[in-house]
Amino acid sequence: LYSPTDFGVNGNASSFNINTQDAAVFSALSFDLTRRLTLDIGGRFTSETRSANGEAWAYNTLASDPYYTGNRALTYINTNTGTFIDPATGQSLSGPPLKKTFNRDSEDASLKYQFSHGITGYLRYARGFRTGNYNTYVATASDFSLYNPEVLTDYEGGIKARLWNGKAQLNLSGFHYDYNNMQVTILQNTGTHTTNAARAVSNGFEFEGQIRPLENLFGSFGVSYQDAHYTSFRNASAPTPFNGGNPVDLSGQPLERAPHVTTNFLLSYKIPVSFGDFTIQTDWRYTSRYRFQAWSDVHPATPAPFLSSPQTQALVRNAFSQKAVITGNVRLAWHSIDQKTEVAVWLHNITNQMTYTNAFGEFFNRNISRYPGDLRSFGFEVMRSL
Repeated sequence: LYSPTDFGVNGNASSFNINTQDAAVFSALSFDLTRRLTLDIGGRFTSETRSANGEAWAYNTLASDPYYTGNRALTYINTNTGTFIDPATGQSLSGPPLKKTFNRDSEDASLKYQFSHGITGYLRYARGFRTGNYNTYVATASDFSLYNPEVLTDYEGGIKARLWNGKAQLNLSGFHYDYNNMQVTILQNTGTHTTNAARAVSNGFEFEGQIRPLENLFGSFGVSYQDAHYTSFRNASAPTPFNGGNPVDLSGQPLERAPHVTTNFLLSYKIPVSFGDFTIQTDWRYTSRYRFQAWSDVHPATPAPFLSSPQTQALVRNAFSQKAVITGNVRLAWHSIDQKTEVAVWLHNITNQMTYTNAFGEFFNRNISRYPGDLRSFGFEVMRSL
């Protein structure tokens, strides 16, 4: 890993290996409690061991080869010798354990009740986890750290209905997700750092459907709402200038990339002809505002002077988020009689909406980089299956 600082005068480099060993046992059972009521249960126990080894060092760059990292000034991490040094002060630090075993159980239980032919209700409880790991994007000794497993508990219920002699399918569900030790990746000045938020929840519902009123006409739609936010996350990381190097309190703040409202709609119509068929399709999607970085909507208490004005803070909030947007596509395709050949033309982002996929704040040189999505585009495809 090459990580230059001071505009090429000095740099940091690191090389780490992470080894993983897994073992698990699981079982699943299904019971017909009555003619209409079914109980499904399952469980899994997982034991996962992570181990890490490697080095991190500061080096002086060479004018003739700025990417050469061998001119070491200070090796501040060496797991083989137990070296952990703060490169800014030269003081020794205590590093994380170099081997850690995570033992976790997962469960799943659901009740399904068939109200009538084609209409089923269900209740579901599930708990699972995402294992812990090491941060190995290292610019200082404290960056090399271990974060714990994330545990998700899911409560869900809903109805699935096939109606109109099978021509329509409607699904409605509500959910409550409870995250414990949620893993959050923070984009910092020198790279990314994953840490554990104390708690987070997501409450919402989803309504989706499909309908085929005519043999050649098909439509689908979906609406979802979620309120996803941190319930307790008082010591979250942020890029140093944003809050003067101090942690920020994200309690009550929305999760990143979690829009409140999402809707989608698709309509497709097939036109048979003597030499195959034509299908014209259009799909549209609405997404409400969401943010890319967890800290970007917070009002910092001790920002760097160049970030202290309300206008600049508003700029940061807008730059690190995607505003509400509607996008649509259209596609026209011809299929051969044997359905093995397809020729299609398409137009994406019909309304030419400006969207973004991510944002990165290089605050050390007062720069914000935004990564745009595709503007209006069109294409031509020819596909042949065997």
